[in-house]
Amino acid sequence: MTDSWKICFEIEEKIAISIFEIVLNPICDAFSIQKTKGNLKYSVVVFFAKRPNFEDLKKRIIFAATSSEISEPPINLEKVSAKDWLADFRLKTPPIKAGKFFVYPDHFEGVKPPGLVPIAINPGLAFGTGRHQSTKGCLLALGALFQSNHAVEIALDIGCGSGILSIAAGGLWANAQVFAFDNDFTAVTTAKKNIKKNNAIERVFVFKSDLLNQPEFPLERTFDLICANILANPLIKSVPFICKHMSSSCALVLSGFLDYQATEVEQAYVDAGLILKDRFWCDEWVTIVMSHE
Repeated sequence: MTDSWKICFEIEEKIAISIFEIVLNPICDAFSIQKTKGNLKYSVVVFFAKRPNFEDLKKRIIFAATSSEISEPPINLEKVSAKDWLADFRLKTPPIKAGKFFVYPDHFEGVKPPGLVPIAINPGLAFGTGRHQSTKGCLLALGALFQSNHAVEIALDIGCGSGILSIAAGGLWANAQVFAFDNDFTAVTTAKKNIKKNNAIERVFVFKSDLLNQPEFPLERTFDLICANILANPLIKSVPFICKHMSSSCALVLSGFLDYQATEVEQAYVDAGLILKDRFWCDEWVTIVMSHE
């Protein structure tokens, strides 16, 4: 096995860890967190199967630190001796249950529980293995919408990451078409692999696009379900774009923000004429469901 690479840094604020994870997961292959001696800080180790672009890596670190309102942690890119660290990481990634879903790593060989929608995800390649609180919140929201008999013929997944929410929507609403996009090429590639792995290529379609560069968005139509698991600021900036693509009966699932940011995100969409329908809390992370009525 060829040499890989890693960066190590420490963070004091627990809530900042998830933001760094969201920002770094599209370019890394494993993200490890441990409490330091004395439990005063969190030690973060991020692994890369290939040497990452350091300039891109640095920009992501700065963005995560700014979003977390903490000082930028110093990082050094280090070579890791050849060892099957990714296989070891995967062995420590058990399947999880989240509402109506059973999310499992693609190497899982156990029995899948009946009555749950199975989703196979290759962990560590893009954001969205089901373990992050914002992803769990979205899965719970999708399950609740399905249980309430919300009708979906066509859905949109904004910032799809690994494709987990697109696959989940396609698994619940079997006759629906699901379109998904991300601005990160690695995420799009990973999502396509996971969609194929889950036999969903005939109903889930993924492409590269930038939410904030809206003129390049190719779909001029409305949707019955929109999921956007990104960060608070892009969600607020994109209110006109997102609302424009909501059908009159659309359910909008928003996540990727912390509890102290929830009021600002909610208010931005209320000001656009939407109504808050539901909230889901997973630790400090909030998922909200909004609609026109």
